[in-house]
Amino acid sequence: ISIVSTCRFLEAWPPVCWSLALPEVWHFALAQGDAEALQQLGSSLKQRLKGLGGISGGCVGLAPHLWETLLDACAHIACGSTAQRGLESLAGVPVDETSFPSAAHKDYFQHFRLLTAMERVGANQAAAAEIRALGDGVRGLRLQQQSCVLPYLTLAPGEGQADAALLADLRAGDVVYLRPLHSEHPSSYRGSARDHLAVLTSVSREPGSQKLTLRCGTLGADDVDEPYFQIHGLDSEVTALRAVAAVRAAAQPHAPPEERAAPQLRGFSPDLSALIVGSFRPEGLAAAQASTRA
Repeated sequence: ISIVSTCRFLEAWPPVCWSLALPEVWHFALAQGDAEALQQLGSSLKQRLKGLGGISGGCVGLAPHLWETLLDACAHIACGSTAQRGLESLAGVPVDETSFPSAAHKDYFQHFRLLTAMERVGANQAAAAEIRALGDGVRGLRLQQQSCVLPYLTLAPGEGQADAALLADLRAGDVVYLRPLHSEHPSSYRGSARDHLAVLTSVSREPGSQKLTLRCGTLGADDVDEPYFQIHGLDSEVTALRAVAAVRAAAQPHAPPEERAAPQLRGFSPDLSALIVGSFRPEGLAAAQASTRA
């Protein structure tokens, strides 16, 4: 995937078309640990949107759902410096103001949505760093590969393997730390260069067919050939995802058609949303404090 070609695509097509290519290229740069490509994409987005704003005489920004997609991709990257560079590259990218009830809603959304993404990345990186530090001293769940159709990987305990009971602690949606094991020595691992963060998409606990399937955007050709993997469950992302839902409920971004029925977008009444968003600005904060004293 060519970063140069993607930048040309951004120049040639309006922002409404960018979701056709940008997420794939962004995920590829993250998977490759290409910090320079991430920075180049971020700079191209800012320059292109600034140029379009100058032509239209207003503020032109990225669609909220597309900006969120790029932000959330950073949460499941094992390399902390790469994940951080991704967030930094997106920090100054403007978000489309017309997708919100007001400019205040947009400012609130962009500020707190970035903060929740940073907290999510930080929590996952801290958990991964702890596992790396313990090395072989921490026992993970050792599983055998059943199939791999990137980015999905299906793993299962070996026959009679005691680890099968540990599947009971895993749930779909959990984030796990994943590392391929040496084919010749399944008890050892390759090292952090090919470690990954993955999301469980399904867990089967049926006797005789225990297995799990996970989605991992950073798996490469070398990983596909590995018969054994070790996984470690990380702290639940439930709290982080609830914080994201709360931010979206307050800011009320216009969702794409496929998300119209998402309950988290209708969590607050308009009056409560206005109060929450307004308190983010100095004048709104003073008004909110005055109303609580009355």
